[in-house]
Amino acid sequence: RVEDVLRRDVRELEDLRKQASRDRDRALRSAEAARARLRLFAAAPPHLPRDWEARVFPPPPDPKALGGGPLPDVDPRPPYLYYVDHARQRTSKRAPLLGALDAAFDLARVSPEMDCCLTWLHAALEAGVRAKFDGERYRCALACKRPDDRGSVAPVDAARRQLAARVLHGAEIVCCTLHGAGHRSLDDAKRPFRAVVVDEAGNAREAATLCAL
Repeated sequence: RVEDVLRRDVRELEDLRKQASRDRDRALRSAEAARARLRLFAAAPPHLPRDWEARVFPPPPDPKALGGGPLPDVDPRPPYLYYVDHARQRTSKRAPLLGALDAAFDLARVSPEMDCCLTWLHAALEAGVRAKFDGERYRCALACKRPDDRGSVAPVDAARRQLAARVLHGAEIVCCTLHGAGHRSLDDAKRPFRAVVVDEAGNAREAATLCAL
């Protein structure tokens, strides 16, 4: 991934950097739109009568459309919550009253759109993180190809190390050998690891496992 970025020319890198910036802005707008809808659900009554459902308009995108592709456009209209009575086939902007004999159902269980908003928020946050690291990689590669205000160009080796550090910093899982865990690229990444899994640790030397731990 590092060499793939470095072999691109300046114009292509600049276009990719701008696209990453647009993708990040789009992800931030999507995340804020999902949060706004979740705040509406949080302000709704915690329980609803039988056959009632809480929905939000404009509705969240279909979770199937969030499978790693580009995020859908955000509807600019302000969202609001409404309630659907499936038994009588009617809608209302006011929350239904819960009678003494009515069976109470948890809001989250009878409101599938709430789960859709949570999925939308997670997808937008992940897309924003990916776009952020992509933009940093492209800016780092541009530094070794395009001179700065003083006319100097960053060394290729330094740019390669910075790119490798950004790739490792943005990775969810890093696989390596025990001795490879002590490589300087992981030190350059400056990222903490919450867990370390050593495969077949019983067959490794104790000193080698310490490199990873």
